Amino acid sequence: MISRKLYLGAILLISALLLASCDSLIGTSSSVDERRAPANSLSTNEANFEISPQEECEPQVFTLWAGQSINSGTVTITNDDYFLYVKFETTGDWLLKETQVEAVSSVDALPLAGSGRPIPGQFTYKEDHNYITYYEYEISLDELDYDVENPLLVIATHAVVVKLDEDGHEIDSETGWGGDIPVNVDSPGAWWYYGTYMLQYDCDDDNGDNGEVCFKEDTAWSDGYRYTPRGNWATYTEVDGEDIEVSLFAGQTKDIGTVSFEHDGEGNVTITIHFNDGAGLQDVEEAVKIQGYDYAPSGNPAPGGFTTYKGNELEITVAAYKYFGVHIDSKREVECE
Repeated sequence: MISRKLYLGAILLISALLLASCDSLIGTSSSVDERRAPANSLSTNEANFEISPQEECEPQVFTLWAGQSINSGTVTITNDDYFLYVKFETTGDWLLKETQVEAVSSVDALPLAGSGRPIPGQFTYKEDHNYITYYEYEISLDELDYDVENPLLVIATHAVVVKLDEDGHEIDSETGWGGDIPVNVDSPGAWWYYGTYMLQYDCDDDNGDNGEVCFKEDTAWSDGYRYTPRGNWATYTEVDGEDIEVSLFAGQTKDIGTVSFEHDGEGNVTITIHFNDGAGLQDVEEAVKIQGYDYAPSGNPAPGGFTTYKGNELEITVAAYKYFGVHIDSKREVECE
């Protein structure tokens, strides 16, 4: 009888010890709640990043920051039903030497270095450039990973921008990031910028359904000799005191107008740019850039560094030279897709 009581008592003691042990391991409901993340905290695969302000059905325009604080141009982001468009455009004398773009669903999805800054060389979309003032990426929406119900993209845009002297030599070079959200700016860390873009649908865009006209933007040059035999197709015109008119070619092969040269006999020449119907200047600062030469030029031209004229006039009177390079940031009407 005693042994039976001792046996039952032992069982009860062991059970109590086990329950106490479980309580110490599991804890009360309040202690569990204390260890949980706050209700408003976000995991790394959620939107735990800042979001750029954005106007509905308007292009998203970010500053292209060079060397942390220099405004070297803009990055403009738009989309239609099929593509995301990311356009780099420099200002002043800055020129594009490289551009890289990544469009992902979160900051954590960017290729990041140990410092936390993205690695532009590992971006999906990248190009080297021959000292140009603008470049546009056309990225298929099918290639992007985003939530169709909440199509928010983190856009990281990087560039190398340079300035050239009159001989086409680099005299300044900076790393540039586009965006309105700074990271480690004005601090010892690896600085960069980014922005976000919400894909836009059902807007009155220029897809032809609402009677809008569609344009394609191109670099245009007055017809003549090529600056270099390979690569850059840019051309300059031999004038040599004659009153002449030459074609204006966009994208190397599209005849969009004429450039005429008329001398006044007093050492000046009036350059007149005429566009065919459906063509014109892009809506940018200094869409017309002209450089005069006493001798035939060679090497890659740097329109951002042209000194004879920069502006938006279509009739310009300048000192007469034997040769002229006339560069136009042009647009021409195309069929809407």
